Amino acid sequence: MGLKQNSKIYIDTNLFIYYFENNPNFADKVEKLFEEILNKNIKLISSELLYLELLVLPKKEKNKKIIALYTNIEKHVPNLTLIPITKQTLTQASEIRANYNYKSPDSIHLATAKIEKCDYFYGSDKQLKNYKDVKVIVM
Repeated sequence: MGLKQNSKIYIDTNLFIYYFENNPNFADKVEKLFEEILNKNIKLISSELLYLELLVLPKKEKNKKIIALYTNIEKHVPNLTLIPITKQTLTQASEIRANYNYKSPDSIHLATAKIEKCDYFYGSDKQLKNYKDVKVIVM
């Protein structure tokens, strides 16, 4: 992936799902990314919105194992810091939503990445590549 030692990157929700639920199209790529993150002491950032997005389907399916994993995801992913959603985040997200017409959750994720001064934003949504304030990498 070519990440710099001690950098800070934002990981979007879908990459956690691909990794932990072993998505056949993405799990290997995400695993390589996570290995590089560990080896290079890279700080991972995500919004606490992650909990909402991760837990809906497992709760619908009553998948207790995945619910337990996602409820405590920060214990399973070294270097992960979850950032609270603040008024500043929502104000920045509203600007992103107004300028790019992204959905609210995507705008919150991007706003968090910008506020936290992340070097990169990793996800799988090609539409987000248009965002200019943080370098978006589509897996």
